[in-house]
Amino acid sequence: MAPARLSLAKSLFNFDLDESAQDAASAIETLNEAKIKTQLRARVEQVSQDNTLKDAVATTLRARVGYKSQRVNGFSGYLEAEATLGAGDYNSTKNQQTSYSKIPDPDLVEINQGYLEYQSGVDRFKLGRQRIIFDNARFIGNVGFRQNEQTYGAALVQNRSLIESGTLTYAYLSQIDNIGGKVIGSDSHLLNLGYQGFSAVNASVYSYWIGLKQTPGVQATDEAFNTSGLRLQSKDNSWIYGLEAATQTHQTNASPNVSQQAQYALIETGFQSPELGTFKLTSETLGGDGSYSFNTPLATKHAFNGWSDQFLSTPKTGLSDRFVSYLKTQGPFAVQFHQHQFVSDQGSATFGAETNLMCSYQPSPTYKLTFKAARFAPSQTSSYTQTTKLWVQVDANF
Repeated sequence: MAPARLSLAKSLFNFDLDESAQDAASAIETLNEAKIKTQLRARVEQVSQDNTLKDAVATTLRARVGYKSQRVNGFSGYLEAEATLGAGDYNSTKNQQTSYSKIPDPDLVEINQGYLEYQSGVDRFKLGRQRIIFDNARFIGNVGFRQNEQTYGAALVQNRSLIESGTLTYAYLSQIDNIGGKVIGSDSHLLNLGYQGFSAVNASVYSYWIGLKQTPGVQATDEAFNTSGLRLQSKDNSWIYGLEAATQTHQTNASPNVSQQAQYALIETGFQSPELGTFKLTSETLGGDGSYSFNTPLATKHAFNGWSDQFLSTPKTGLSDRFVSYLKTQGPFAVQFHQHQFVSDQGSATFGAETNLMCSYQPSPTYKLTFKAARFAPSQTSSYTQTTKLWVQVDANF
């Protein structure tokens, strides 16, 4: 190109060829510094129940591929695709095999997460479909055990600079993408303040205003759960103790002038040592008065009240779960054991007992093999069903 024409091109299009080359090189460098994450999880799950349903066996494979962009001027993005495929005789909630016991891992191909993030120092803002977990996921979680996790269409603000040793998080949820691939409309406000400045305990205080919108086949009516509470967890490396208390009010669109209330309480104590492992005694109560009971609609419920998932909905008379747990790790091996006893909060009903066992082998951060079992034995007066569940799972993360 003649010098005059080159000069004319620069003036007309307002660019410099050297600067353009530098921008291209910078873009390539940014791409090289971005992160691509791949996760594979293969699982065989068996469910046997003492009822009219046939025993179920599911072989499922979940694949996730995520792309995390390089941060530029504080901004970054993340996009994660997910596919779950299954085979076997089981009720996935979508495959019409309703004569078999339920294993809620339907075939799905979807965008699991997709959000824009802005970070300034230790503070951040995230907008889009994302994973959200507060504290131990007892009230707000992702149900990470299931092949399709629960994520949220949300705007999240997290501040660590306002309060020394504190983390203040607010999230607004416009929709909930549940483990069955269904979308539930939401008008929810979540507020959590975690504080690590005390010498003996970590503390968190929270208020969760959860609004669920009527969704055909999933949510029967508009519902509101307002939950506020306080959680304390020990910092001691040898003596473990924890306390938590919360109160909940509940309203539905069907009875807007009726406000129901229930309480939640947790007490745990135990000890841990590198040689002996971790031993805990726990009492958790979700209150109930016979007409309404404390509920946790957005929790990672599988992690609580037994792995056989008998109590995904709290009985109207409430639930008191008294259990002992043990965890021991030795090199790449880990063993976990729980023994639960379930009774009602109101009255003296005994629901049953459950034994949980998990053994895992993780030779590297990339691969993990897990065997897991749960057996629920109902009491003679209980309406619950004897249930045995077994899992064999292989995880690979690249």
